[in-house]
Amino acid sequence: MLRVYTSDLHIHSCLSPCADLEMAPKDIVRRAAEEGLDIISITDHNSGKNVEAVIQAAEGSPVSIFPGMEVQTIEEVHILTFFKDLNALREWDEIVYEGLPDVPNNPDYFGDQPIVNMEGEILGFEEKLLLNSVQMTVDQVFKEVERWGGYCLPAHVDRGSFGLIGQLGFIPSNLNIVAVEVHDLHRADQLTELKGLRFITSSDAHFLSEVGGRRSDLLMEGVSFSELKMALEGRKGREIVSLR
Repeated sequence: MLRVYTSDLHIHSCLSPCADLEMAPKDIVRRAAEEGLDIISITDHNSGKNVEAVIQAAEGSPVSIFPGMEVQTIEEVHILTFFKDLNALREWDEIVYEGLPDVPNNPDYFGDQPIVNMEGEILGFEEKLLLNSVQMTVDQVFKEVERWGGYCLPAHVDRGSFGLIGQLGFIPSNLNIVAVEVHDLHRADQLTELKGLRFITSSDAHFLSEVGGRRSDLLMEGVSFSELKMALEGRKGREIVSLR
């Protein structure tokens, strides 16, 4: 039976150096449940190493987790990538890690990059700086993610920096982009480059207080990767029904 699921598909954990260290797995899940979210995705910058801990933290809770990552391409475009399971995300994580410049993080300047367990206990620190661009173009990211069965959603396309329009000035027609994430719906509606595309919005939370600050209601028949894709693309009765 179709029903509406409330989602926030763009949340950073403490692994992202620009995110607050309070973004620990159990605290993210607790906050999402308090906000009435049914589905969230953990989308750290260029890494998926904290996703499993958040999935474990969500077991027994009303919140479902989609494995994800926010990738920064060589054109400095941010793309949300989603996968059906952890194995596919791990494969993608290795590819992205290889493509990251071998530049060490400076925690005093950029912030720490802790890899944690479900309790938020630190298992280690990611030493490569995660805020750099991966040595892959937008085209290459789309092709590689598709090869691993994932799904790409250009992030905050209406923003001047790190958005597809701001960086490239156009939506590449060869990538079959159907849906995009927008930050400001009013501004997105005015951008001619986005005409005909489907919009979702999400919080891009870096602090617990931001989780669920923007959300999208999706009409789906259960929570699964295939249902998510159909809702984003408006197929078989699945829909993006509202943005809040």
